[in-house]
Amino acid sequence: MFMQKPRAIIPTETVAAQAVSDSKRMVIVLPGYGDTLATLKKSGVAEVIQHNFPEAEVVLVELSLPYYMEGRGVQRLHEEVVEPARRRGIRDIYLAGASMGGMGVLLYEREYPNEMRGLILMAPFLGDAAIMQEIEASGGIEHWTPGPTPEPMNRNNTSREEWRVVQSWTTNRERARDVWLISGASDRLHPAAEMIAPLLPTQNYISLPGGHAWRIWTQGAGEVFARIGTQR
Repeated sequence: MFMQKPRAIIPTETVAAQAVSDSKRMVIVLPGYGDTLATLKKSGVAEVIQHNFPEAEVVLVELSLPYYMEGRGVQRLHEEVVEPARRRGIRDIYLAGASMGGMGVLLYEREYPNEMRGLILMAPFLGDAAIMQEIEASGGIEHWTPGPTPEPMNRNNTSREEWRVVQSWTTNRERARDVWLISGASDRLHPAAEMIAPLLPTQNYISLPGGHAWRIWTQGAGEVFARIGTQR
């Protein structure tokens, strides 16, 4: 199903806010590779978010692989989901994504920096081991040189652009405070999370026992939004 052609409108499902508030907030959740709206609903992530963030509506978005492959995934997310929310008066929008969806979060931040009130990365996919080895060989993310910004982007430079966004947090500490990271300690993508974590406030990194699964990400999302709620 996830290899079908992109649809005219990205499939979404909105879970209405559980509490009435003058502060209009939204959490957008992007899927991992192979996930559908049914997967996102079954994960329970919307319920966990709203348990701690009852005044926020949650929008599950089936931004699957074909939308990225067509080269307009994040632009369509902006046009079809974010802009209509802004027109309805939604001020604070948080963008969360798991695995491939974490990639989507980073690519969205690249195209629309600071548009989101917060970024929640759940075991984000940031490419293969080669680019991580390149970063480590350069002395770490602070010293790494990503090269000129490409135009247009394609599958060959996507991971490099994700890491470019991550690198920006080494100097933009204010933005780093708006980034939250969740990872299972035995997740195959955990090494990338361990490279990102030192750039974030300690409380913004949640490492849990377990692997690459919604069970972990849903639990982590509960902790993230509990902490965000406390900060507010």
